[in-house]
Amino acid sequence: MGNRRKKQKIMKEKELYQMVLDSSRLNLSYTDIVSVEEARVIARALKNRRAQTRSMTLYKMNIIDEAVEIIMEALHNNVNVRYLHLLHTSITSTGAKALSQMLTANTTLNFFGLSNCSINRGNFKNLTEGMKSNSSLEQVHFTENQIGVEGAGELAKVLTSNSSIQLLSIGEEQILSRGTRSLADALAQSSLDALSLQGVRITYVGAKALAESLRNNNVLSRLHLDFNHIGDLGVRVLSENLKYNKGVKKLQLSGNSISNDGAMAIGDMLKVNSCLKALFLTDNMIGDKGTRAISDGLKTNCHLTFLDLTNNQIRKVGAKALADALKWNTKLQSLNLEDNEIGNFGVRAFAQVFKYNTTLRSCDLIGNNFIGQLGVFVLVDASKYNLYLEETLQFFFESVEFDENISDDDSSVMGSMSDEDSVLFGL
Repeated sequence: MGNRRKKQKIMKEKELYQMVLDSSRLNLSYTDIVSVEEARVIARALKNRRAQTRSMTLYKMNIIDEAVEIIMEALHNNVNVRYLHLLHTSITSTGAKALSQMLTANTTLNFFGLSNCSINRGNFKNLTEGMKSNSSLEQVHFTENQIGVEGAGELAKVLTSNSSIQLLSIGEEQILSRGTRSLADALAQSSLDALSLQGVRITYVGAKALAESLRNNNVLSRLHLDFNHIGDLGVRVLSENLKYNKGVKKLQLSGNSISNDGAMAIGDMLKVNSCLKALFLTDNMIGDKGTRAISDGLKTNCHLTFLDLTNNQIRKVGAKALADALKWNTKLQSLNLEDNEIGNFGVRAFAQVFKYNTTLRSCDLIGNNFIGQLGVFVLVDASKYNLYLEETLQFFFESVEFDENISDDDSSVMGSMSDEDSVLFGL
């Protein structure tokens, strides 16, 4: 019986060794590794020159410190692994030290990430020491690790001493405005190309700190600040400092409680900015007034190619303003208005423009309410003039559900409009 178990163990270790040796993407979970012995098998395979592993993901590893040390030591001189991501794996002080030593010694790792690893702030400080001197790291991701304000401060120190890091992503961590300020101060001394702070509660104070750092920073090209509730005040200060910024090409501000006031600041920024290529404003509270301000900015903007206004409060007046802007704008290639309420009149306003605007490649109108049959029919006809739109609008045609209570008669549409709407529509 003992010999049989020994043979089974040997067979299992051989299979594990061969799997590591042959896998370009190695995914290990709690079912794959449960002992120090197996950790040694993995380490031995990683040290083999024939190992094909380029990516390692450790998921829900119930692994003791010694096993962590063994695997990380195997990566010290490994020249193949470029991607290392630990998810739902608790990191003790010993594990953090092992990771830090690996990052200090390794010269080929490009991506390093920790997601939901419950690493405390003291251990995180130890880990970042290894990041400071690593010359190969390009992307660093931290999500739901409870690193806090102090952790953000340690990452700021990393940015000022490590010029190889191009992307820093922090998600669902309570770094708050104070931690954001530390990162903002570090931007002036870093070569960071992309900064993503999503759901980290930066508030207006943090947005202000980032905005001020953008005044003299033309290196950062991507700034993602989704779901931070920076509000109209935060957007105002960001927009003001982005007017003459020559670096940021992609800006994400989804889920930030932006209303018409904030949208007006964005519109003013678009009139002046000559760098921004993509703007995401999904899941905000922008209505017709704010949309008109953005539309005014688009009329003179010659650089923006992508605009996402999904799930706002845009109705027919805002849709008409955007349609009018497209008569002047010849740069915008993609417009997303999904899940708004542009209605039958808004659709028909776009249909008129689609006949002449040949720059737009994609226009998503799925999920808009109050669409009549005539509005869809004229849109179908207009899409024939732009072959790119004919394909992308097909999804809208397939998804639309006609509202039988919507009349397609012009007089009925005009009759439901306010005096202000009528003037805007030239009626």
